Amino acid sequence: MGKGYSREFIANFNAIVEQLRTSSPEIEVVMNSDSICSACPSRNDGVCAAEHKVKMLDEAHAEALGLKSGETLSWGDAKRRLADRMSLELFERACAPCAWKTLGMCRDALRDLKG
Repeated sequence: MGKGYSREFIANFNAIVEQLRTSSPEIEVVMNSDSICSACPSRNDGVCAAEHKVKMLDEAHAEALGLKSGETLSWGDAKRRLADRMSLELFERACAPCAWKTLGMCRDALRDLKG
C-alpha cells in the first residue's frame, strides 16, 4: 500500500483531506495521536511506534507556526498561518527528521500555498 501504510490508514487520510477541502472545519491542535493517526498501522494501544520522532516534528511545527496544544482554528486560518510563517528554509529544519520530506510532496505543497 502507499508508502508503507495500510488501506485503512489511506482511506482515513483521504476522508480527512476531503473534509478539509469541502467544509473547512475547525481543527484542534494536539501534541499527541490525532485523527490522522487513528488508523495508522504503526499505532498500538494508542501509542505510535515512532512517538519520539513524531513529538519532535509536532513541537518543531508548533514553534514555527506559533501554535499551542488545545488551540482551535479554521482550516483556512491554518493554511494562511502556514503560508505566512513557514519559509522553505524553516520547512527544511522543522521537517528534517521526517521520512516523507525526501519525496518532495510537502515542499511542493508549501510552494503552491505560498503562490
